[in-house]
Amino acid sequence: MTKIIEFSKSLSGVLLAIFFVFVATDVFSRNVLKMPIIWLNEGSVFSFQWMAFFAGAICFYEGLHFKVSILSQHIEEDYKVTLTIIEILASFVFGVVLLVQGIQLTILNLKSFSPALGLCMAWILIAMPISAMVIILSVISKTRSLIIDLKRGKAR
Repeated sequence: MTKIIEFSKSLSGVLLAIFFVFVATDVFSRNVLKMPIIWLNEGSVFSFQWMAFFAGAICFYEGLHFKVSILSQHIEEDYKVTLTIIEILASFVFGVVLLVQGIQLTILNLKSFSPALGLCMAWILIAMPISAMVIILSVISKTRSLIIDLKRGKAR
């Protein structure tokens, strides 16, 4: 799992750099040169989309995703494991919904092409189900760790 996350981090970093270069070049070409380069806008949107989905998957793995921490601060220790289980289940459901909807959206766009770059939109949209798989694997890993901690009596 750590290799997948490390690859996702590297990919997100590269995509963020590409996004920055595309946007900076696009702004320079439009405002200074007065000659817009149309494909840069599309390229920046596509790189940002891929980066955002993979960064989101990394956040799930590292526990940085959105959670209701107010609840965990105000409940008794006995119920914190229950809250963690609910969080894991909600994350798993989110991952499965993102996977199913991402696959459907990708399939629907197999014959659609981006106007400026001419890329098949399925290649752009496939970031959704791929990142969903990383989220699901992260949830499975977290569940495994929780089970091990529960067996050892260390779960909080």
